[in-house]
Amino acid sequence: MKTPEDGSAACVFDVYGTLLDFSSAVSRLEDRIGPDARRLSALWRQKQLEYSWLRSLMGRHTDFSQVTADALDFSLQALKIHDMALRDDLLALFRTLAPYPEVTGVLETIRNAGYMTAVLSNGDPETLGAGLEAAGIGSLFDAVYSVETVSIFKPHPDVYRIACDGLKLEPGEILFMSANGWDIAGAASFGFETVWVNRTDAPREFLPSGPANQMPDLSQLPALLTARSTP
Repeated sequence: MKTPEDGSAACVFDVYGTLLDFSSAVSRLEDRIGPDARRLSALWRQKQLEYSWLRSLMGRHTDFSQVTADALDFSLQALKIHDMALRDDLLALFRTLAPYPEVTGVLETIRNAGYMTAVLSNGDPETLGAGLEAAGIGSLFDAVYSVETVSIFKPHPDVYRIACDGLKLEPGEILFMSANGWDIAGAASFGFETVWVNRTDAPREFLPSGPANQMPDLSQLPALLTARSTP
């Protein structure tokens, strides 16, 4: 990967699970949800991802907000939770997810070091913009890229190409961060250099491509960038 001194170094981030804590929506309403709160959060996220992959395979794209609502509806029914007000509140909270504690400081540090920063997400532009602003990090990105540009979800190669086209960089000039192992596999297969932010200590995916680097959260990213740019 080229360094900032070359004028062509970029750090590109996934959003949900990487910068923003998906589970924070449910955790804020845990008292209302009751003992099934953690199960609801896990199932909602699982179905959200499954529906994105299935719609891509079916050629039936819709935006991520609709996928998120459909996944929540399935999850609430599966857990026999019949509360429309709760449903609406959870969908509203998905637009204002909490950032992970280290995110703001890390983004400020790498921008001060001269790196371009961008996000590349399944999220639709309006929801992404609202979420990044609510988290207080919207101003820390040079670009926000959504799959809506190509109307198919990750890990399709066309999604990763969006960042190359937008930043005018080759795949190997982009360092891509994601907490999702399947996303890292897709990005690495496309040709990005990758950092798997393995927040849950998950096993590595058995897929054709894997992470070049791994860390438990983003706090180690500035040191990694420094080490890579040192002759």
